Amino acid sequence: MLIGIMKYLQVFKFLSEEQITGLRKNLLSLWSFNKFKNAIRIVNIQHLLTTPFMLEIVVQVLPTMTKKYRGSMKIKDIVRTNYQYLKKRAKIQKLNQINLVKQINQTKLNII
Repeated sequence: MLIGIMKYLQVFKFLSEEQITGLRKNLLSLWSFNKFKNAIRIVNIQHLLTTPFMLEIVVQVLPTMTKKYRGSMKIKDIVRTNYQYLKKRAKIQKLNQINLVKQINQTKLNII
């Protein structure tokens, strides 16, 4: 929306399509006020926003923190999935082992 408005302003008429595309990508990575507000509430750091200095630090650090948090959540999900898979495989292996012991015992009984 902002890019569309900028295209019609005389000041930005000199921008090439490539520059506009780059600008669009950069604007998409920016956080909105609501995104900052929600992240601050979730992380519970409202008390840090009492001074302009701390506000500036939070604004600079918060996007990086959430990226790292998302990365750790992905790792946690992968570990959980792999654990469940290994647990299931162990159960199947145990059942196969029990069946093999039964077959061996049955074979021994048939020989006797």
